[in-house]
Amino acid sequence: MSPATRNLSGSLTGLRAKQSDVDTGLASIWVACIGGTFSLVAIVLQRFKAENKRDHDTVMAMLRLMRRAQDRTEDKVDKVSDRLTEHITKH
Repeated sequence: MSPATRNLSGSLTGLRAKQSDVDTGLASIWVACIGGTFSLVAIVLQRFKAENKRDHDTVMAMLRLMRRAQDRTEDKVDKVSDRLTEHITKH
């Protein structure tokens, strides 16, 4: 092997080592970007979940109030019905 060939071979080996370092660096950057993206998505989903729970609790409280109002209305209708029945019976 001639000195020029050895020099060229050594340069190629050095380039391969530098290319490997660049590939490793880019891979690290990609891993950080992908991991960061998924972390942000997880944070957004957690906030949405918490907001959804608050909204659900609010709706359930309103439904309970509506149910109580409905029960009171049914009681009033029953009282009016009883009074009307009594009135009709008197006639």
